[in-house]
Amino acid sequence: MPFPSQPVGMRKMVRDLERTFKAMGNGIKKIYESERAPIIKMGKSLVVARDLPSGTCWVPTTSS
Repeated sequence: MPFPSQPVGMRKMVRDLERTFKAMGNGIKKIYESERAPIIKMGKSLVVARDLPSGTCWVPTTSS
């Protein structure tokens, strides 16, 4: 983007930069109420191939 040399161009550039910063947000993630149900619905789950005794602890292993 070339640097504007006219006042109108400068105003537009400043306006566009302000809009850009506003669109980028503050970096803090927030879950809106309308997003809660889909997030729960699409959540990850762990499925096992056989019944496990109550209280069984699962420990991930590293594969090499």
